[in-house]
Amino acid sequence: MQVIVEGEKAGAGVRYMYDRKGISPPEFIGRDEACVDFMLRGLEERGVVYRQSVEEI
Repeated sequence: MQVIVEGEKAGAGVRYMYDRKGISPPEFIGRDEACVDFMLRGLEERGVVYRQSVEEI
């Protein structure tokens, strides 16, 4: 699976690429911080509120 995301950040063009052979479950895509940031920004633009909390056990 290959995903290329292009856009702008701070007025500069950026390109993120996810390239992994075989099955790509969401857990694999979530390992790439750039992919996660892109998805969360897209959700935010659509009015989706996402909150994250980390709790040590």
